Amino acid sequence: MKIIILIHSLSSGGAERVAASLANYWVKKTHDVILLTIDSEKNDYYRLDKKITRVSLDMANNSNNIFEALMYNILRIKKIRKVLKGNNPNVVVSLMSTSNILLAIASLGLNNILSIGSERIHPPKYPLGKIWEILRKYLYKYLDTVVVLTRESESWFLKYTKAKKVVVIPNVANWKLALTKPMKKPLKDENTKLLIAVGRLVEQKNFKILINIFGKLSVKYPQWKLVILGEGQERKSLEKQILELELITKIELPGAVGNIGEWYEKADIFALTSSFEGFPNALVEAMAYGVASISFDCDTGPRDIIKNNVNGILVPIDDVVLFTKKLDLLMGDSSLRNQFSKKSINIREELSEDKVYSKWDRVLKGYDL
Repeated sequence: MKIIILIHSLSSGGAERVAASLANYWVKKTHDVILLTIDSEKNDYYRLDKKITRVSLDMANNSNNIFEALMYNILRIKKIRKVLKGNNPNVVVSLMSTSNILLAIASLGLNNILSIGSERIHPPKYPLGKIWEILRKYLYKYLDTVVVLTRESESWFLKYTKAKKVVVIPNVANWKLALTKPMKKPLKDENTKLLIAVGRLVEQKNFKILINIFGKLSVKYPQWKLVILGEGQERKSLEKQILELELITKIELPGAVGNIGEWYEKADIFALTSSFEGFPNALVEAMAYGVASISFDCDTGPRDIIKNNVNGILVPIDDVVLFTKKLDLLMGDSSLRNQFSKKSINIREELSEDKVYSKWDRVLKGYDL
């Protein structure tokens, strides 16, 4: 089978990692795989099997106005269509909304090609802009299948777009994470307990709330440290908050790390305080490493991953008082942490490569799940 995977770029990011993983998986299954990006391959971050054909349009131009945007996207569609006609694939899989829309148009009339669009977010929480949202609503009917990450997203696409077929395929639970730069070793002695959070330092992640909660509990639990792994625009604001709360010896912001698996191995608790997610990969990774986890029950993903009080703790969204109470309970009870840890690792099997990729294989063949 010849497969083309279309995505805007292969730079660092969750959707980009999925694209690279699918490409590497399918080429190992002896499929002929082409990875096509709008952006230049000079910006590639993820490694690809040498058997994968790498094609880039080098058309990631920034538009100054709506007319330029229209012109650039027409050119992109023409070039994508040219690649499709020139390679005559059996299947094209695109990832992320704008690439899905471009594929829906570029593949019109090419009836011998199965077109699959993969959404990596929950649309109500990630506005595209009015024009793109209208295009998504009406053009998704030209895709043979739309793949989403959660049941909630499935319901949304069936209700608010013309998509004719929507299937749910979650992400793989990655727990043997590859090492990349930068490498920052977790410094933890045998007497220190570690609470970690992972994500971009942006408002959506609510790290300010987590810092406030930890600040209240740190007096009771002096042996605990909070480490927030990630980088972003809120760094200065968070550093100021930590300084004002006099928690500079208790909270660390190491930035982005390439050895995140080592941090999960050292962690005692993982906390997710986001106001929304597409699919919380960091939560899945932490649980796959056996880290006792607590999360707000935000849209979307945590409630599909955590069975409350079985393999972790779910707290109603924005209930900071209850989150504080439950985190207090978890920090003070090692047997409860061990109980959640033992149950958490079941996610390795539930979201194993074999189970997740077998669903993708069925979709490639046009079957229902």
